Amino acid sequence: MKRIITQSALRLRLKRHLAKRGEALVANRSPRTAALHGHYMVIDTETNEASRTHLELYDLVALAREIEAIKPYEAVQFDDGHVELGEEELEYDG
Repeated sequence: MKRIITQSALRLRLKRHLAKRGEALVANRSPRTAALHGHYMVIDTETNEASRTHLELYDLVALAREIEAIKPYEAVQFDDGHVELGEEELEYDG
């Protein structure tokens, strides 16, 4: 069984882990910017340049798993009710 974390907890964990790497998660609020670069992007805080663009809400789970901001046994429940389990399933020995 997966441990559920919320969408807001996911974003907070991403922000903390990215900050350690000198990066920041930015939400593009303008419809024009979101159309050009996606709803989220990761920027390098020293150069202020985008290191990743075209990230949508559900893409944040893959990013969080990549940088180990969430564990393999955790799932994310989004505000719309969707639960993203991730690719890795736990093995049950009993």
